[in-house]
This record gives sequence, C-alpha cells and structure tokens, in this order.
Amino acid sequence: MVHSGFNIYSSITAQCGEDVTLSCTFPTLGLAANQQVNVTWKKPRADGPDLLVHSYSLGMEKQSEAYRGRTQLDPEGFAKGDASLRLRDVHIQDEGSYSCFVNSELGPWSEETSLTVLSMIPPTMESPIVVQEGEDITLSCSFEPERNLQLLNITWKKETAEGRDLLVHTYYNGRDQMLRQNKAYLGRTQLYPERFHEGIASLRLKNVQLADDGVYTCHVKPQLGTFSMRMRVTVEKGVSGEETAITAQYGKDVTLTCIFPSKFKISFHRLSITWTKEGAQGQGLLVHRFYLKMNWREGQEEAYRGRTQLYPQEFPQGNASLRLSDVRLQDEGSYLCNVSCELGSWSQKISLIVLSTVPLPVPRS
Repeated sequence: MVHSGFNIYSSITAQCGEDVTLSCTFPTLGLAANQQVNVTWKKPRADGPDLLVHSYSLGMEKQSEAYRGRTQLDPEGFAKGDASLRLRDVHIQDEGSYSCFVNSELGPWSEETSLTVLSMIPPTMESPIVVQEGEDITLSCSFEPERNLQLLNITWKKETAEGRDLLVHTYYNGRDQMLRQNKAYLGRTQLYPERFHEGIASLRLKNVQLADDGVYTCHVKPQLGTFSMRMRVTVEKGVSGEETAITAQYGKDVTLTCIFPSKFKISFHRLSITWTKEGAQGQGLLVHRFYLKMNWREGQEEAYRGRTQLYPQEFPQGNASLRLSDVRLQDEGSYLCNVSCELGSWSQKISLIVLSTVPLPVPRS
C-alpha cells in the first residue's frame, strides 16, 4: 500500500538562543524492517529556490552552511515514523516555514512546520514605570527594522489576573486596526508610523487611568523574527503643582523651577526625575531623565543633548529644577517635571516663553 500526504502544523514558538524540535511523523504500517528511508528538511524562500536545511540518504547526511552544527536527525527513530529535526541555538533568521519530505517503499510523505522566533529586547525605559493619573505616557518598544515594512505587525496588550490579555493597540496591513481594541483604551492610544523605519514601536497612552496599572507587552513581527518586550506601569494618584510661566532670552541660560513635596525626600535613593516637553503632536519629548542616582542619556531628544543639567546636591531640599543652556526659539513650549518614588508621584508644569529680541522698556505713566 502506498501512502502520500501533506500536513500543515500550527506554529511552534521558540526563544532566540534556545533549542527546538521541528516535528515530522510519517506512517510505518507495512514498512519492512531495515527498509531504506530518505529524509529531507527544506526551508522555502520567497526570493529563490528552497534552502536545504538537513538531509539523510543512504546513511549520508548533508547540512546547509547556515545550519552547520545546529541540526540533528535521529535515524533510529525512522523505524517508528519519527523524522523530527532538532534545531539548536535558534537564530532570528531561522523563523519561517519548514518542509519535511520522507521517501520510503510506502511512497512519499511530507509535512510543514511554521517556526516563530521570539527575541526578547530589554525595555529602554525603567521598570516599573511610574506615572500619575491623568498624565500621558510613552511605553517604549524597539526592534530591528527592515527595508520592507509592508508585513510589519505590532501588537500591544495588557496582562490580566484572569490570564486573558486585553488588546490595547494593534497595527498591520499598513494601518491601525482598532476594531478589536479594548473599549477602555478607545481614543487614548497612538503609534508613530513615521518612526517604524528606525525600529521604534513605542505606544503613547493618553490620560492615564488608575485602571491602566499593570503589565504591558509589545510584540513586533517583521519578516525576520518576532521581538517582544514586557514592562510594568504603576499608576499613582499623586499631587501636582500649579503651572508656572517662565520667560527666557534667546541665547541665554534659564532655570525651569520644580520644587517637590517633602515626603519624596525620604526615598532619595529611589528618586526618579523626568523632564519632558510637549511635542507638536501631543507626544512627550524626553528632555532629561535622572534615575538610580544617574543621568540617563538614552532616549534624550537630540536638540537637548549637552544643554540640560540637574542639581543632585539639591534633591534633598526638594529641588528638581532643570538648567537649560543656550536657549533657542524652538525651546518655547510646555514642560513637565515628573518626580516619582515608591511613595508616589508628583508633577509640575512649566510654560517657557522665549524672547527673540530684547524687550522694549515699558513707558512710565
């Protein structure tokens, strides 16, 4: 009796660097003992012929250079109908479809397995991220960009105690897909498609609510692999200072004043100070960040590089003011000083007005 078949299996997921087994089983009923079995594993390619991953024929084995030393078949398992392939040290480039072809006296048999590779990238923002109720926040997510972004798939979810993730935001087929978005996030989320080519899949979450507190995951699936990031957002019911206005002369230095309440001074060693400026599209531009007793330059807007300064020696007195050097016309706008620790969070808004010329004296009456 001759058998032939083709079976498409659901996706197998593996972490980058892990080992994985690509399953392939074939019928053996009626197969004579010691009958020769030939097994070939291939990986289809869109831009050329299929790539030979591993083959076994007449006791001889062959491997592709890309898989050299990383793939293994078990000829002893052939008698039991097992032609599974062991793949070690999984790479991002290994993601894709794999075809298993078996030839025996019973006829040909083939199966297909889809491999998804997860590459965990450390979050670019500290965890937990502390934010005050009512504020806007950017959840950072980065990936390795590719030239062709047409197949880019970005999904943001929030974990729940029941184990059912809430869909916060999703993007595929070149646009936002909001039909399945959880209603709690309607109108409050935003991605930045103009930055996808930079590998930025960060999510802007507006008007943060206490219910937004929790763990968020970002999954990005370009052509070469799947990138995942996980971060915790802690929402505090903090207090805020009144908005103040400061005027500065073009080309001069200015201090944006931010004085926080005394209760935060107790936890100075865990103090986090973040200065942001409201952008043209409502997004927060990172001006300066201090955390774990260090100034963090990662993520700082290029326009502010080398022009900002805090005064750590004055933190015990509640002074989180920012010194901005060589003021430019583009610096004008609304700034937010956010101070947080395990005791809560506090924020202060400052409006900076930049004068391009020396103001005329006010005539005396």
